[in-house]
Amino acid sequence: MLQYTQVFDRLLSLGINQDDSADNIGEGFVEDAINADVDATTLTLRKGYDRRFGDVPLRVAGFALIDATPDLISISFEDYVDLTNVVPGPIYVHGKYVRSSVVSTINTRYSTFTLADRVTLASSATSEFVSARYHTIDQLYCLIGIYDLASCEMVMTDSIGIDPATLNLTIYYGVTADREVSIVSYTPEAGNYYQDAALASAATTTIDAATHGLSNYNIIPMIYDATTSPDQTITPDVVTVDSAGLFSMTFVGTPPVTLNVALVSTTDTVSGTTVGGTTSTSVVISGATSKYLMAACYEETVSTGLITLI
Repeated sequence: MLQYTQVFDRLLSLGINQDDSADNIGEGFVEDAINADVDATTLTLRKGYDRRFGDVPLRVAGFALIDATPDLISISFEDYVDLTNVVPGPIYVHGKYVRSSVVSTINTRYSTFTLADRVTLASSATSEFVSARYHTIDQLYCLIGIYDLASCEMVMTDSIGIDPATLNLTIYYGVTADREVSIVSYTPEAGNYYQDAALASAATTTIDAATHGLSNYNIIPMIYDATTSPDQTITPDVVTVDSAGLFSMTFVGTPPVTLNVALVSTTDTVSGTTVGGTTSTSVVISGATSKYLMAACYEETVSTGLITLI
């Protein structure tokens, strides 16, 4: 048995309003047909029910048209909606365009849904293309990492390619078994990043503090070879930052002609001390707000303040 809720003065979704007669929700309109109550934090079963059953309508936080040709839309839910372990199934989207003189309806059914930022790296392949439709990277200066969904372990890919025009990704890798991974990104705030998508390169390329404008010299670099298509991440042979904020990268072999460079600064740092005759040291990271960490590890020359990426 389902319990129904009548709507008198509440708004449905984001596309219907109470201003225009064509878009008005009349008395007696049935908004909910569900045996659970939805609030800002959870889904709570109503008294007398032992489980949730049937098609569950959920409030959306927002939705946007991504591509009109295949009728592809992006839907974002409130934080309490967790689809992590939900078996993919049909999604219905019902609504009408706001303030339309002629009521146009949307009644679309998708046979499956896709969770953003999740892909499978198949052992039978060496690369995986990820359209910008299916990830949340929105800027070239984002930090990007690939993490195993089950273990949260960082997956060491051969490289990550990004198309500067479309932000489509290509992950280049080699795995012995299929791995489901999450594409993790971090977008820094204004003033905490420097980005140049067409930086002329040389055997040693430098970016001084006046150019990158970062007041904090704890720098996490993302370096791409901009002569490839798409731009692919590369690791210079030597990366240093001196006490005056001069960022330097050196290529032992032939350097790319053009680099796509993103430098992100952070005030969150931890440090440890190496001991002669040992091959490792440990640091403790506390207060992390995410299980996915974007980090760069430097060795410091104490006498000069020069730090070298290792």
